[in-house]
Amino acid sequence: TFSADLLEEIGEQAFVGCEELTQFTFSIYLTKLGDAAFWGCDKLATFNYKVGSSVYDNGTVNSYARIDNGVLYTKLANGKYQLASVPANKNDVILEVSPDTAHIALYAGNANTHVRKIILPDGLQSIADHAFDKYTNLTEVEFRSETAPMLESSYDSSSKLSEQAPGYELLHNQFNLFDTE
Repeated sequence: TFSADLLEEIGEQAFVGCEELTQFTFSIYLTKLGDAAFWGCDKLATFNYKVGSSVYDNGTVNSYARIDNGVLYTKLANGKYQLASVPANKNDVILEVSPDTAHIALYAGNANTHVRKIILPDGLQSIADHAFDKYTNLTEVEFRSETAPMLESSYDSSSKLSEQAPGYELLHNQFNLFDTE
């Protein structure tokens, strides 16, 4: 357990590989969270925030961050929210991304192996590379919109979906269904 009572900024990959971290309590002063800040924290089960002596796993941390059911969302420069980090050991089978989420950050999923289904909201605009990397038990992704979000690597001509990637089989079957291969 780590409590950051006065911490304002958490840099990119700040806690990478802190394998014994089980709970992280944010300060109400948090103003910046770098990408992949909690990648490799395999035992991390929840995020909290502290107000006075009370600790919460749901609610608004401040104008920059909020925690929904132990999952961290942060505000982008355009005022919209991004899914910033899902605890790697959060024991939920379904991850329903908050309806007001516009972006999913780099390595936001933190290799959670419990999630089997992800529900993406209608307003989702983009998903960063490796957002749900190593989601080895993922079997279903539900899009609540008619238009798929932009994948950040979609403009990289060297990017290729591998057969080992979660969701490959589902996408492969869809392409065969429409006879585009």
